[in-house]
Amino acid sequence: MDSMTRESVEAAFARESRAHLKYIAFARQAKEDGYPNVARVFRAIAASEKRHALQHLEMLGGVGSTQENLREAYERDERKAGEICSMCGESEGGPDNPGGASCDTLEAEKSHLLLYDEAKSAVNSDEDLEETPIYVCGGCGRTVRGEAPERCPVCDTPSEEFEVY
Repeated sequence: MDSMTRESVEAAFARESRAHLKYIAFARQAKEDGYPNVARVFRAIAASEKRHALQHLEMLGGVGSTQENLREAYERDERKAGEICSMCGESEGGPDNPGGASCDTLEAEKSHLLLYDEAKSAVNSDEDLEETPIYVCGGCGRTVRGEAPERCPVCDTPSEEFEVY
């Protein structure tokens, strides 16, 4: 693929990825506003945009082996954590702190790094992780394997607002 084509495919990947996430947000708002079928339209189109994004990612050769993908994901989240850390400095997260959202995101990124470390250890031993639920906080995105805490230690979101995978 020549550089001009690659740039075009990368731009298309970015557009389709943004559209996917934006339409998910639009669906949430439509549901909240009392329009469940409009929400369904947004979710369906979001799924279509996701497929388009994945096709572009495949064209770019953006998916490697599980070990390569874990390394890339770890490095990306580690960079993000460093950037966030420099933004929020010494401030703590929480509802009374205007910089809290960034600091909450930092804690979520740190939780991702721990999960990547567990996954890398398993894959390097040619094993899979033990099958346990993975919970994502609906407030800050902190991610934990095993059991959801009663309340998120980062943002105080109750466990019933965690999404399970």
